[in-house]
Amino acid sequence: MASEMVRPTVVSFLDTMLRDKEKSLPVEELSVPDLFVGKPILALNLKRYTHALLLAIKTREDWVYDPSENYVIAPESTLVFMTTPERKR
Repeated sequence: MASEMVRPTVVSFLDTMLRDKEKSLPVEELSVPDLFVGKPILALNLKRYTHALLLAIKTREDWVYDPSENYVIAPESTLVFMTTPERKR
């Protein structure tokens, strides 16, 4: 309730993202293949996926939010993306 008063736009966005079937923005996870371990995010060429936004990386120890293109991928990392309904597989 307090969040809605302080950040009404954020609360509205999250509500729409999670509940509206036509406007939903799915959040997906993808394990990083071993061949990319030790390489920067840039090596993944994520810009080619125009309907996906990299939100975070989960490592064995921690979370990295909004990683830069120079972030070096650690072993056993999982990428967390927000996608759009128009996403392409």
